Amino acid sequence: MTKKKSKKAKVEEEEKKKNVEEEEKPNAVSQFRISQPLMAKLKERGVESLSPIQAMTFDTILDGFDLMGQASAGQDKTLAFVLPILESLINGSAEQSKKTGYRAPTVIVLLPTRDLAIQVLKEFGFYGGSLGIVSCCVHGGSSHKVQTKKLKRGRVDIIVGTPGRVKDQIEKGNIDLSNLKFRVLGEADEMSKKGLVEHVEFILGKEYDVAKVQTLLFSTTMPHWVEEIAPSRYLKSNYKKVDLVGNEKMKTSQSDGGFSDKRNYRFSGQGGTGRSNYGNRW
Repeated sequence: MTKKKSKKAKVEEEEKKKNVEEEEKPNAVSQFRISQPLMAKLKERGVESLSPIQAMTFDTILDGFDLMGQASAGQDKTLAFVLPILESLINGSAEQSKKTGYRAPTVIVLLPTRDLAIQVLKEFGFYGGSLGIVSCCVHGGSSHKVQTKKLKRGRVDIIVGTPGRVKDQIEKGNIDLSNLKFRVLGEADEMSKKGLVEHVEFILGKEYDVAKVQTLLFSTTMPHWVEEIAPSRYLKSNYKKVDLVGNEKMKTSQSDGGFSDKRNYRFSGQGGTGRSNYGNRW
């Protein structure tokens, strides 16, 4: 009897300790609506907690809102959209069909450089490959023929690419946007600096049911096109904005006064600005 009580007490103690640890880590992956398959991949990578930009945007994206996210380098903005998009595709409103035949892409991600496009493709491949989600990279500097063959096969769920090559493939009729669910602009400020806005606007301006498409814009800085023009043209009126850069500047200016709460960041939506307790790479 004593042994049974002792064993029960030990289990309860371990459970209590686990709950306390999770409370002390508000960004622990267990606190988010992440399904077991993706949780297993995070564990494989050794990811126990989400970064501030990932934590601040996960629920917003999963709940279907358009988003403008600003964070400095090193916050891993890539995983900030990779995780909720994959979760939505396998379990949410954009649940991927089990077709074995032709299917049009549901996600298109635009990046300013080939290297970034390849990096993002690897993330989608690592987390989504074992779930049967197929990704394809479309960028300059590699075989146009090989990329075209993959696209024409009609079994690609996610397209990651640079604006110029993606625009070229659309013009040639090799990319079908009729089933699009997500469109993502990664490092939007860099695309503006590199003179890629015309290509980006061509892609975003294609005719499809915009009401059914979720647009996510991530950037490090906020030049005029990113902050003013892009949101008014391509984001729904109830879009959400997460600004970690502006808040970091505010905290720096207040540091002499002893203000230091690393878990507080600025979150803006249609209803104004508030505070949240959610809280290395691009």
